[in-house]
Amino acid sequence: MKYKFPFKCHSGLVPKLSQGFGESSGAAREFYIKYGYPTFHYGIDFYLGNNTQGYGSELINTFTEPTVIRQIWWDTPMATHGNGIAFSNGIYTVKMWHCSEIIKQKGNLAFGETVALMGNSGATLPPATYGQPFNGTHCHLEVWPNATGDRINPLDVFNINDLIYGKDTGFIKDIPPFQWAINGLSLMLQKLKTLLGY
Repeated sequence: MKYKFPFKCHSGLVPKLSQGFGESSGAAREFYIKYGYPTFHYGIDFYLGNNTQGYGSELINTFTEPTVIRQIWWDTPMATHGNGIAFSNGIYTVKMWHCSEIIKQKGNLAFGETVALMGNSGATLPPATYGQPFNGTHCHLEVWPNATGDRINPLDVFNINDLIYGKDTGFIKDIPPFQWAINGLSLMLQKLKTLLGY
């Protein structure tokens, strides 16, 4: 059985995959090699609209079993993944990265409850940088089976075509321009950290 995709649709925008699970290729691979990142992509990246839309859209819990928040991470100048959250139903642990905001920081989660908002924190760049929407405003989604601890393809657990639709709240918007400068600085600092061996 697959779970509904952990994203609530508003404004007619549905998630699109920009990177799948597995060995990266093309511009994404070029990006990872240039900045010293692993070329294997241990999750999926999804985005909305023109890749600047969707900033602030809802990332939700769609596990039907009792679910609890395990950990949260906050963006720092050296953080490549930015703000992140992990929650588990006892079978799988889900991690979501590059969030603009973490909504639920501890405790139990109900089905359909909002846990975080999509963003571009961490090492993300404007989509024009490489001419394709593998970066910018998006969510990096990972799934870790609790029994093995090895990351698996999230699309083996979540059905991207099985979505929850919510009333249009009007909060989906283009990304604030100043965020690009902040993210560019974050990426430069990460590159320096890699060069210095930290």
